Amino acid sequence: FSNDFMVIGKIESKEFNDFAQKIVRSRDYHIHSNLRNKDIFSEFELLYISFLIDFVVGYGLLVSLGVSDIVKKKIISQGQSVYVNMKNTNLILSSNPLANEQE
Repeated sequence: FSNDFMVIGKIESKEFNDFAQKIVRSRDYHIHSNLRNKDIFSEFELLYISFLIDFVVGYGLLVSLGVSDIVKKKIISQGQSVYVNMKNTNLILSSNPLANEQE
């Protein structure tokens, strides 16, 4: 499913291995309490990664059911909208631009 992650998440192929390793290490912390892998992702990042995983799983199911390309393209577009666009928008909205201002 690596290609699906890269397409829906707009992840460059050269960045994908690092992204996948971080997911595995984060899972190791959250499932097995391996403290060496603490704070791989923020709670905010984990939320959007869970959305991405949901879209990839849903897309895989649609592919296995043989749905039309039009429906698959809509799922890809919606996944990109959530994972890429909404994530970036919420990063901006949740930042405090005044905290970075120098007096």
